[in-house]
Amino acid sequence: MNTILPQLERDLCQAAERRAAGRHAPAATRKARPPRRARTPLLAAAALLATTAAALAATGVIPTGSPVRPSGPVSATTGEGLPAPGSSRLLPLRVADPDGGLPWGMRLVRTTRGELCLQVGRVQDGQIGELGIDGAFGDDGRFHPLPRDVLPADAAAGVSLNATCQLAGTAFTANAVGVDRSAAVSERNPTGPLGDLRNLSYGLLGPNAVRILYAGGASAPLAGTGAYLLVTPAITSRTQRVGESGVSIALDGAPPSPDGALRQIVYRACVESLTPVAGRACPRPKFVPLTGRQRDLHQRLPVTAGAGGSVNVHFTAPYAVTSSGQAYEVDADGALRTLERDVARGQRVCVPIVEPFANAHGRPTVTVTILYDAHTAPGGFAPRAPRAVVIGRVRLSRER
Repeated sequence: MNTILPQLERDLCQAAERRAAGRHAPAATRKARPPRRARTPLLAAAALLATTAAALAATGVIPTGSPVRPSGPVSATTGEGLPAPGSSRLLPLRVADPDGGLPWGMRLVRTTRGELCLQVGRVQDGQIGELGIDGAFGDDGRFHPLPRDVLPADAAAGVSLNATCQLAGTAFTANAVGVDRSAAVSERNPTGPLGDLRNLSYGLLGPNAVRILYAGGASAPLAGTGAYLLVTPAITSRTQRVGESGVSIALDGAPPSPDGALRQIVYRACVESLTPVAGRACPRPKFVPLTGRQRDLHQRLPVTAGAGGSVNVHFTAPYAVTSSGQAYEVDADGALRTLERDVARGQRVCVPIVEPFANAHGRPTVTVTILYDAHTAPGGFAPRAPRAVVIGRVRLSRER
């Protein structure tokens, strides 16, 4: 959205500077000033600025600022990946803010690595974005849209203060305590009073969710996805602090648990609740032994010295990794690390291990295990249990 306010502000400032310069000019210059009636355009500009500002306040339209940019380096083949072309969709949900102003909304983003990201923000003119208030964007008071090619900020952690990314097809509930009204995520913890912060409860419950109950009311989630969003004034407790966030994921056919302000989820065939209620309860997860697991491969894992006392473990990838639903993992005596990137079949992979003996507790060796984990989700909203294959093991000694 374009606005004439910035130009008017610049014109007013420049005119004021010229007037100030004129007062300090030599006498000959001051005599050459235009007559008093020449100041009329300046007064008219000021009046127009005030009138325009009042109109903007009345209509709720906020000037548009610079777009939100990624919080760090992004790649189509690492982490969550990049938004797939044409995959961003603003949901029709609109939730009022406790203080008024622009409503809150959500956007779904499918990525190049099979993730479905859910972004929460403020909405204006069919765009989701962040506000320049509460320290964000220099408090410029503008609306900063989130472009379609920008992933939710800090979503790589699974859930951030206003976003979460999960494997596509996964049902989840999420909550965030003490989010800035700006909807912007920064590295700092919010420092304003609780009255200026928000608690968010949101998620995707799947197509079979028909109703949700929360403190103060009930509503139907969005048909098809089961998307919902609750925005309340920030309230903390002994178990919740400002800056905390969490997520509950559906496991083995059971739905996610209610979280945040959510108290109950009513599905077509069952009820998932924080407390016992009348009605058919949803099934609990049933952990069964994995069947059909491929045999371990027992590869030889060469080890080379790295910088600063680190070591490099090498292996040849027997399986391709093309989404976040698959991964190679490195287990160094219980310290588990996931390689969050695409890997071609047959590719030679080098895994640096920093401070390999940090958890050795005086033992002379550390066992490093390379595993392949394929936990892709089938259709629906229930991910399949992981299937791990051991690629190989190697013992590291302090003498290396």
